[in-house]
Amino acid sequence: MLSSLQKYTTLILFFLSFSFNSKGQLNWRGDTPVYPATNQSHTYTGVSGLTPSRNATVSTSIGSSGVYSSGYPFVPTGGNSRLSIGVNFDINNTSTSTATTTIGFSHPACDAIFNIDDIDLSGGSEPYDYVDVVTITAVNTAATTINPSSISSAGINTISGGNTITGTSSGSGTNTVSFSGSCINSITFSFRTGANAKTNPNAQQYAIEDINSKESAGDPFPVSYSKFEATQNHKSLELKWVTEKETNNEGFAVQRSSDAKSFETIGIVKGQNEKSDYSFLDTRPFEGYNYYRLEQKDFDGSKTLSKIIAVLFLPDGEVKVFPNPAVAGDNITISGLTSEGNFEVFKLNGQKVPTASQKDQLRLNSGEYFIKVFHPYGYESKRLIVR
Repeated sequence: MLSSLQKYTTLILFFLSFSFNSKGQLNWRGDTPVYPATNQSHTYTGVSGLTPSRNATVSTSIGSSGVYSSGYPFVPTGGNSRLSIGVNFDINNTSTSTATTTIGFSHPACDAIFNIDDIDLSGGSEPYDYVDVVTITAVNTAATTINPSSISSAGINTISGGNTITGTSSGSGTNTVSFSGSCINSITFSFRTGANAKTNPNAQQYAIEDINSKESAGDPFPVSYSKFEATQNHKSLELKWVTEKETNNEGFAVQRSSDAKSFETIGIVKGQNEKSDYSFLDTRPFEGYNYYRLEQKDFDGSKTLSKIIAVLFLPDGEVKVFPNPAVAGDNITISGLTSEGNFEVFKLNGQKVPTASQKDQLRLNSGEYFIKVFHPYGYESKRLIVR
């Protein structure tokens, strides 16, 4: 989330920080040759610790409706090691107002996984001051463009098309992006401002952190997941995950955070060492957003972290819209509203629907709608079908 000063500057800064697993790390300041201060592209020769030796090439471009505010990307001398790209867009949501960054590898990066932070929006209503939209794709070893195998939601944004993250609320959150099961030659990040932002949007930023990969697809993870999710269950949050395979799995430490950065272990679940369904009940969640991850431990003591998931806990109960589907003329109830809570109704094309409703009920004609339910931590969007 940007400070007030950042929101009104003309710079758009991208902070990209890449690190591989213990086998090697691409460090913007530590690896050589150091990123020069006047180039829009650069190659790191021989990412440390990786076998076979791997080069990483950074290429950047921008449409005609934007300029690099500093004239070139640069690596700051202070703070975390990162590549910063300053951009000033003249107009929102067009092909000419897109900033693209591509990371190419001289040797395939397999099972890549990384986090993206701070994809959000600013402003109380449309047109917003800005709306972050980031699309992520990769090119695999068959020269085919592919989408991530999974993107977890940070709770303040939506995932569409299997590759695009859009900010839907202000705040900060973490999305985990995975290319599990694929070996890729490059990753591309395309950044723009959403159509529901003002024509000349305010400054905005996002961050890419902790890109981990393996040297080949033959390096198996001890556990592979097909599902990891959390939902509100009355006054608790229930976590569920499913493993497709397990090898030498001693068990899982369930870890929780209020900011997706500092985690604490809140429980231990024993591993079954076969395809299994697991669950864990957090009976004392934080009010607001809770972030969870699993720390899987092998019998030899080695550990592997899962993706991070986010779930909203509301003391008054989970926001629900029912019946859904509904029949035209039915009383439709919205549960989980706080005492000061309210909601808005939109058609799929974004048109707001005027409603004459009670505090927690409404009636609608046939159609498909989004119910935007506000609460102290932002809002949730629920899709509703009325037949």
